[in-house]
Amino acid sequence: MSWGEVLEDRSHGLVNNVNRSHGTYSLNACGSFIPAVVSMPVIRNKAVLHILDGIKGLYHGGPGAKPQFVWEHQTMYFATDPVALDHIGWKVIDDKRVAVGMPRLVDDKPDNFSHSANPSTWRSPARWG
Repeated sequence: MSWGEVLEDRSHGLVNNVNRSHGTYSLNACGSFIPAVVSMPVIRNKAVLHILDGIKGLYHGGPGAKPQFVWEHQTMYFATDPVALDHIGWKVIDDKRVAVGMPRLVDDKPDNFSHSANPSTWRSPARWG
């Protein structure tokens, strides 16, 4: 489980040439690419149940799992609304980060484990609307 899991997996798993959405650290188009893809009727109307495997969670780094940031969450999530499911997943990850003494995702700064070196490219549920 990592934040943005449902929508990103759906958008990137159902179309070709997704590398264009991850141009460089300073040019990350996921914020516009993901909503454009998942709102296509051929995709949006077919997915009715979204399942998020939260057996193990990743609260920092990624997309590859760094062992020091993985925890045994032992939870499966099921939803009919992928945005709501991503929002719940993000809250769970933020809660874990706070529990281990880290800032919430929105308040954190990039470091050596961060996927993006540019915070302005990070996605937030407020932008998904």
